Amino acid sequence: MWEQMHKASAVDSVFEQIKKKQKLSVLDKTKKDWGEFKEENNGLDEQLDAYKKSPNQYLEKVSFFQRADYRESRMGLQARRSRDCTKSVVALL
Repeated sequence: MWEQMHKASAVDSVFEQIKKKQKLSVLDKTKKDWGEFKEENNGLDEQLDAYKKSPNQYLEKVSFFQRADYRESRMGLQARRSRDCTKSVVALL
């Protein structure tokens, strides 16, 4: 009798696992969401394909990286200046 109950519980556990909703990974969820977004925005695929083939793509990337480097250097300069100002104020006290 115990064996029948044990077998039934093992079978039940397998059925429980099958019944449980499959969890989506982050990658699968993102892929699904992106597909739905493209469906909602008609013409987006054509725009993306045209952009991929555009000769300006490289120039836009270079421009983006130049702007990012400039911003990063400006932030570093501002941080150094504020740190230097703080040191000089402390030295005056």
